[in-house]
Amino acid sequence: EIFTKWLSRSRAYIPMMKKIFKEKGLPEDLVYMALIESGFSPHAYSRARACGPWQFIKSTGRRYGLKVNDWIDERRDPEKSTIAAAEYLKDLYDMFGHWYLAAAAYNAGERKILRAMQKSGNDDFWEIAETRYLKRETKDYVPKMIAGALIAKYPEKYGFNEVEYLDPVEYAKITVNGAYDLKVISKECDIPYETLRFLNPELRTNFTPPYGYYDLKVPVDRYDICSTAIANIPSHERYKFSIHTVKKGETLSKIARKYNSSVNLIKEVNRLNSVKQLRIGMRLIIPELYSSRRGESSTEKTRDNSSSMKIRYVVKNGDTLYGIARKYRVSVQDIKLWNNLDGKPIKPGDVLIIKTKGIQ
Repeated sequence: EIFTKWLSRSRAYIPMMKKIFKEKGLPEDLVYMALIESGFSPHAYSRARACGPWQFIKSTGRRYGLKVNDWIDERRDPEKSTIAAAEYLKDLYDMFGHWYLAAAAYNAGERKILRAMQKSGNDDFWEIAETRYLKRETKDYVPKMIAGALIAKYPEKYGFNEVEYLDPVEYAKITVNGAYDLKVISKECDIPYETLRFLNPELRTNFTPPYGYYDLKVPVDRYDICSTAIANIPSHERYKFSIHTVKKGETLSKIARKYNSSVNLIKEVNRLNSVKQLRIGMRLIIPELYSSRRGESSTEKTRDNSSSMKIRYVVKNGDTLYGIARKYRVSVQDIKLWNNLDGKPIKPGDVLIIKTKGIQ
């Protein structure tokens, strides 16, 4: 039953994974390591805190370029984690000179395989597997990988005759800047929320990261509609975020009032099932509507209560925040606040929101 589920999921990702491995010069059948590692599940999580289809621990994932923070865990991104796995396997092959040893090292770690080779005086995986220098899990790992590949390639031969395979996952990418609520995107783009979550498993909350750019994956046939819809999502449906450390005597209600947020939203973003999970010293991500700052109306579109105007300024070569601030008689800090820059540099082509009294 379990292996049938793994086979069903396999075809959703194998075409993409094989393409990446081929481009990297790796044997394409190595993609079946993901069958043994996770059953091709982006959400697989082990007792050793390894995560994603390729079961990276944080340190190894980061070594191969995968971001892991409060907002995203790219170990769960099937495409990016496959690229990282390909690079890691290439390095292991360069180190050991054989794919079986490279696969064993992927399971146990380079040092353990090197130590086993040194103690056994052998560089053949099958010979080393007959010694006491490898754990049973690693001895079984390569045979499991081979068996998994054979069954996945010829399922009927091994009795898997009624597997309902998922279609290959296909998507287009839309680059967004700052925090967008997936539920809002779902509504505006007419895409089921579950589809957005499925296509973007690396997102740890219902929001795109509030700092910097993120490539949101959407169904290919919704790309044009979604590009326009996201660009037109008003500021009062977007969020800023703060990090709050819980102090003695604080409740979620008090924290929500302080930031003009809501208890349910804080629970959702921080994956809290109950207010009883709140602990002194806990770091909370607090969502706050853009429009909640400085007493702005949540229905603000182009003008606020003080008759200021919002303009879109396209950054040109040679522009600096200081120069733009002087031009519009605002502060650099205000520009950073309005655009959620948080220390990020600006570059030509960026679009900045400037709130001005009309002085240009």
